[in-house]
Amino acid sequence: MGSLVASAACAPRATSEVSPATAPAPKAGANDRVPTEDAVDRLSVALRERRLDADERRSLQDQLRTASADAVYTDALDRWLTRDAYRHIMERWLPFVRWLGHGGRARDMFITSFVRRRDASGTWVHFIEDVPPGAGHAGAPETGVCPPAARSLVAPWWAPHDRIWVCNDSYRPESVFDDVGYCAGQPEPTVPSPPRRGCACGPLLLACFPPEDEAPGLAERVDAAATDEVVETATEIAASGRSLDELLTTSRTWQTGLTKFLYARREWIGLLANEPWSDALEVRLRRELDAVRLDAPGEWVERRGIYAGSGVFTSTPLVQATSPQYRTTMRALLEEVLCTPLKGLNVNSTTLLNATSGQHRNIRPLKVHESPMRSTPGCSGCHAPMDNGAAFLVGLRTALFGAYPTGDVAAGRLYVNGANDYRGSGQGFADLGRLLAAQPEFDTCALNRTWYTIIGEYPRAPERAQAEAVAAAFHAGGRRFPFLARAVLLSPTFRSPHYYVHR
Repeated sequence: MGSLVASAACAPRATSEVSPATAPAPKAGANDRVPTEDAVDRLSVALRERRLDADERRSLQDQLRTASADAVYTDALDRWLTRDAYRHIMERWLPFVRWLGHGGRARDMFITSFVRRRDASGTWVHFIEDVPPGAGHAGAPETGVCPPAARSLVAPWWAPHDRIWVCNDSYRPESVFDDVGYCAGQPEPTVPSPPRRGCACGPLLLACFPPEDEAPGLAERVDAAATDEVVETATEIAASGRSLDELLTTSRTWQTGLTKFLYARREWIGLLANEPWSDALEVRLRRELDAVRLDAPGEWVERRGIYAGSGVFTSTPLVQATSPQYRTTMRALLEEVLCTPLKGLNVNSTTLLNATSGQHRNIRPLKVHESPMRSTPGCSGCHAPMDNGAAFLVGLRTALFGAYPTGDVAAGRLYVNGANDYRGSGQGFADLGRLLAAQPEFDTCALNRTWYTIIGEYPRAPERAQAEAVAAAFHAGGRRFPFLARAVLLSPTFRSPHYYVHR
């Protein structure tokens, strides 16, 4: 069973005013009312983010006259550990949701945050504005954003029944999703921000957002759609007492109309990557877009194909937005699901150049999961886990290239603690999820995450024996999250009146 002391790479460590190892034990007898009040008060903060109000405190004091402290606390726990409480915990427990809250945005899966529009002789014309000088219309006078002969009338994805004018060099449906990525032949696999010359919005303007005044709040709605799919699905798994394995293996997720659009958009980008552009193809895309209701409320969707059994950590649009590369995704899975951060080494530049010679002449031939660094001394400690794991993920291209289904055979190998720690092989997202869930580190990492989320830090030395026992019971009981949450909330660490949680 893995160590319960997580690396600093997993999360920062909070501080407490009094260490549980040195705090005096609470007095027994009548004074146990005070520890119970404090424990319930902290429970209120952890699950509701507010202190007990006066009426709640009086009710608690009345209960303590006729019931034991343990009974009162357990009753409060039963009443407050609701589905809303589980959602509150999951929002802090899930790694990709935390990252999105620290500067990430689901809209980053689009190449440019917004197109602009300018009034040209009484007509609104859309274009990508933040491009360098010499890119055509950028910086042109308001009446000359682009001449009428250089415009196209386009049905945008955010308003499929409307038609808007777009400058052709910002539209370019035939090349924006080409074989080198979004930006029409850019020599490196990066999404420029602001976009460089050569970037465009593509058919249905699939690579861009509308101006904020044209579709107010749309970017925030996309963020929420991608986030809610993961949070609501994880909350349902946790609150219903299903195995936490399903975070890695479920096919069923909660999807709004915008979430369904994000999945459909991947399929359309795949079409554009594999078929020559034609008017007939645009008609097909418009017809399929018409069938998508962007404002549809959420419902449970059984995902199929490459998404079947893929869970919420590897193939959802939220992951696409926060983890844009295969190596990044694999590193995050090892650190956040198994709490086994890669052990970085100082790699000799000569060794690196020798290992990758001939691999970087252009972007297309380079396949991360076939990188020679997987087995090169000085590189393999990190690259064996990342690059062999990347092979599980190649069924979807990375977000930098549109995240579309590739049809590639995704046969990967799981390494955890370096190149000598082989754990198994399989194909695709589903096999990767099953392998990760089967590892003994999963139990201790889940306990670590829950302990940190509720208490504010990882288990300390005096608490490890208890925590190890909880992790073992969690595994034996089918990995049900209510057991894990209750075990932490009932722990002496959380209930101690001398233990302070900083929020």
